[in-house]
Amino acid sequence: MLPVYVQSDQPFIYNNLKPTTKCNTMNIVNVFSPEGTAAYLRTLPAIRERCGQVFELAQQDKLEYFEYHPAKEADVAAFCTKIIQVR
Repeated sequence: MLPVYVQSDQPFIYNNLKPTTKCNTMNIVNVFSPEGTAAYLRTLPAIRERCGQVFELAQQDKLEYFEYHPAKEADVAAFCTKIIQVR
């Protein structure tokens, strides 16, 4: 079963996990139990969402410990591909 995400006054629903409260925000910590939050954060949609948020901050030069260099994207992609292939 795929996760369903609703951005309104309805809570997130991930498989059969029961939210602990209703929430008007995308803050899943207030919606799921700790186990439910951990399960959601391990999903590809959650990872993609967080990566997108970090990427937007990087483009705006708002990261505390990293700098974004668009010219280096191809090098970084090649490096990541090598790491994935080794595993």
